[in-house]
Amino acid sequence: VDGAGAASTVVTIRNAQDVILDGLVVQNSIDRLIDILASDGVTVRRCTLTGGLDGLRAHDGSTQVLVEKNAFTNIANDAVDFTADETPSPAINSHVSKNRFEDVGDDAIELEGSGHLVEKNRINSIAQSGIVSEDDESHDITITKNRIENTTDTGIVVVGTGHTVEKNTLKDVGTHDEEGISLHGAGHRVEKNKIDAAGDDGIDVEASECEIVSN
Repeated sequence: VDGAGAASTVVTIRNAQDVILDGLVVQNSIDRLIDILASDGVTVRRCTLTGGLDGLRAHDGSTQVLVEKNAFTNIANDAVDFTADETPSPAINSHVSKNRFEDVGDDAIELEGSGHLVEKNRINSIAQSGIVSEDDESHDITITKNRIENTTDTGIVVVGTGHTVEKNTLKDVGTHDEEGISLHGAGHRVEKNKIDAAGDDGIDVEASECEIVSN
């Protein structure tokens, strides 16, 4: 599915349930490649998303979005974005798993909302951060078993309450004097992460009531 370089979204899913996109090549737009709004149970699997402003955005209260086994390359802004944007609410209770991210101009994965699972992704050559949870009201996000390499900004950032960051591997992250993992908010658990060569602190804690174990 080719956007022909236009300033419009290539694939839009709105007010839908149980939609599956499998094996598509979505490319060539100066807007979003895939936009999911007010939908439940959308799956994007084994697709290639390349040459867009944003890769995939799920928002406007979308739930149970599954993004798995996709390749995101040459994305100018964020590759996967669950923030509210100009809609009333972000995506919630969604799953980002086993994707490959490379050559992303902003963040590979940017989160708002609660209940997300981000696991087993391979993230490399990112102009900003690998994984960012930026919602003060968010809770219960799990970030686990991801491999993050070559980020300019912090490898993993969490804001909110009660998130788990575990068993991730970070290498050459925060190369512009930024951290490997940065914690804000309260009640996070950070366990068994491997951090090799961060630009500043391996783990930066600006949060309360956190458990940091066996990193």
